[in-house]
Amino acid sequence: MYLHYTIQVSMYGSTVIHPHIRQYSARMDENSTASDCNSTFTQEQKNHILLAKSGTGILSLTMCLIAVFLVFRLKLYKYFTYRLAMYQILSSLCLSVVEVSFLTLFNYDGDIYQQIACKTTAFFLEYFLCIKLLFTICLIFHLFCL
Repeated sequence: MYLHYTIQVSMYGSTVIHPHIRQYSARMDENSTASDCNSTFTQEQKNHILLAKSGTGILSLTMCLIAVFLVFRLKLYKYFTYRLAMYQILSSLCLSVVEVSFLTLFNYDGDIYQQIACKTTAFFLEYFLCIKLLFTICLIFHLFCL
């Protein structure tokens, strides 16, 4: 109800905020704590999600390291298309390192150091996702121009 109504308000280009929305957001601010993330997941479910995300990050990190090793071992970096693929692998490698860092958020209790780790992980995740998108666009552009 809350999201649906705010989308309708913003669809018409109006800057007027409905009074019920203001009251709802004020109640959320009064009742929220530092460790409250307004999630319906239990801590055990969050830990399972973090473990799954970190597990895929470890698997991806291993595969990227093997691919980088093979590129240098077989000297494929001499060719332009393989270099583009290597850049894509390196961006995936950085993204995998960030996914593995989700393990620092295990048993999150709102501690100041965990809040800093959470914000830092979120920043680097967003940053490396943008880099991954940029390298994908560059790869597509260069391969179609060849």
